[in-house]
Amino acid sequence: MSDTVLSAEQVESFVEHGYVRIPECFTRADAQPWLDEAWVRLGYDRDDPGTWVERRVHMPSLRHVEVADFAPKVWGAACQLLGGEDRS
Repeated sequence: MSDTVLSAEQVESFVEHGYVRIPECFTRADAQPWLDEAWVRLGYDRDDPGTWVERRVHMPSLRHVEVADFAPKVWGAACQLLGGEDRS
């Protein structure tokens, strides 16, 4: 991964607004198993908002994946913004 994932404009936008958009950092196919599992754990029907009882639900994690493995562009951006991998 290159040391510069973000453009100078993206870094400046992060400094000004507190967030940065990183397009194509992972695919829908990569995220789909996590989304499918969340709907099952919630007991909600993704296609029926009437089943969505609470606006916000905090669920404990069941499994973890390293950001560097799942979304290397995001990891690279975090390292770039924070001053290196040892600071992320």
